[in-house]
Amino acid sequence: MPCGVARVGATDLAQASIALAALGAAQVQADRLGAAPRAVSVDTADAAIAFKSDHFVRLDGEPLPNPWGPIGGLHATRDGHVRIHDNFPHHCEGVLRLLRVERADRELVAAKLKGWGAREFEDAAHAAGLVAYALRTEDEWAAEPQAAATLPLPEIVRTPGPPHASPSFAAAPPELVARRPLAGLRVLDLTRIIAGPVAGRTLAAYGADVLWVTAPHLPDLPAVDRDVARGKRTAQLDLETEGGREKLRELVAGADVFLQSYRPGALAAKGFGYDDVRALNPGIIYASLSAWGPHGPWAARRGFDSLVQTASGMNASEAAAAGGDAVARPLPTQALDHGAGYFLAFGILAALHRRSVEGGSYKVDVSLGGVQRWLVSLGRLAGGFDCHDPAFGDAEVQALLETRESGFGALTAMKHVGLVDGADLEAKTLLIVYHSYTDGTRQMAQAAWEAATTVANEADVRFSVDPNDFGDAAQLPIQVQLLHAAEAEPEDLLNASSYIFATPENLASMSGVMKDFFDRCYYPCLEKLNGRAYAVLICAGSDGANALRQLDRIATGWRLRKAMDGTIVCTHAQTPEKILATKTIPEDDLKRCREVGEGMAEGLAMGVF
Repeated sequence: MPCGVARVGATDLAQASIALAALGAAQVQADRLGAAPRAVSVDTADAAIAFKSDHFVRLDGEPLPNPWGPIGGLHATRDGHVRIHDNFPHHCEGVLRLLRVERADRELVAAKLKGWGAREFEDAAHAAGLVAYALRTEDEWAAEPQAAATLPLPEIVRTPGPPHASPSFAAAPPELVARRPLAGLRVLDLTRIIAGPVAGRTLAAYGADVLWVTAPHLPDLPAVDRDVARGKRTAQLDLETEGGREKLRELVAGADVFLQSYRPGALAAKGFGYDDVRALNPGIIYASLSAWGPHGPWAARRGFDSLVQTASGMNASEAAAAGGDAVARPLPTQALDHGAGYFLAFGILAALHRRSVEGGSYKVDVSLGGVQRWLVSLGRLAGGFDCHDPAFGDAEVQALLETRESGFGALTAMKHVGLVDGADLEAKTLLIVYHSYTDGTRQMAQAAWEAATTVANEADVRFSVDPNDFGDAAQLPIQVQLLHAAEAEPEDLLNASSYIFATPENLASMSGVMKDFFDRCYYPCLEKLNGRAYAVLICAGSDGANALRQLDRIATGWRLRKAMDGTIVCTHAQTPEKILATKTIPEDDLKRCREVGEGMAEGLAMGVF
């Protein structure tokens, strides 16, 4: 069982938190369908791997840049140690100003910190709006008032009011809810880094329409953003301007969930605290992720996973358990971040269930410190450091990865591992197979592919914010694959969910490659593609009816279902030589091919087939 940590709780935390989110989605789905909740499943090893999802992201086959800055990490002080967070440039620059160091040089920073006390620097850093914490033991942390004030599980507070839901959530058809439990749920995601965005990504995996709102002046972290932004739309709003605040108010009015992880009090100062948001939209679920929760003397303090591990005694106790000279040992993954993200998704779904029964607005709070408290309560696994730490090349990891085209390139990332029976959580593939014996056939396939890709990528494009710019909440995630017949294998058909076949008129005499493709794939796929949808594009010299009949016979053997009538483009070229000479398909005919690509992609995205 992969874990790579001393605490048995880290793997248990992974499985339990992911399973809770899945159970929440199943319960909301049951509420909407008036049925019993469906079974959920989360493989233990898969859950442990999912907690390292950010480690396994690849863009065009390459790892993403290291997010850590030049001076961050653990430093010795006059009387102990502190950990500094410098992933964002302004955090790094702030530490340099505080220490009066002219450049981001780790040795210079280390030398300056030797003159500070650990708690002294922690307090000074927080007073300056920075993020740094003293290294504590578990006993030292237990003596801190904040340790008892931080709640270990999601806190859900209800404000009475009538039942309320966005029109898209209320109107989602039952057949779509059966496949996408949260279809129609509108989520405004104003979170950053890992924990909050994981919550939004989890809701998106179950079908919610998540709009991730960032700001043009805020730095990003590509190394984590590419992972946690999957399944979301994105937009930018400057809340320093009245125009930006007014746009956000308009978006709030049409949302079901307001999800945020800014510094405690930051959004309230701009008019978007819980009371402000529920006044704009009674029935809203307002979910917050923070370092320490809403209670206690540290409620307003910033913090990140690695810093909570440091301040709470976890790093020190891990080092003691491992033995050796190290004073601190971080977990091999951001377990608090990931656990908090899944717990927050669960808290939102629990509130959504309560809203359907009791009505009202809800405030949901989850903290990294609360997850740490729950994790510590699970105890320790003897020999835990001997467990295998999952790596990118492991077969178990590779089995959980999928590659999809994105606005940044080919993005390889983890599938969602919290499964709900009957729910579609993975991208469905529309496969377009063509034979370029004639350039006209290639043009037709290309036109269909471009239109289908536009539908598939709709959720990934950045756009100017408009109050109506939530997406079609019922859509399923899809991807589109275009293959020459000579490259296609039986596995490509078996892995796809629907198909477009683009071929010249005479399969037998003119299209040897296309015929070879069908011959190679016919028996391996026989009776294994039951009910999957297909459409046909034919570049014909006359009427193309013969090719259409041949393809329909093949589809019958594969037990495919015809989704659209065959589209025949007639070039009026009566000989092979003249068909070969056809270089350009008229725009009106290409438009028909685009309609086929768009129709097949939309049918797949909407769950029609």
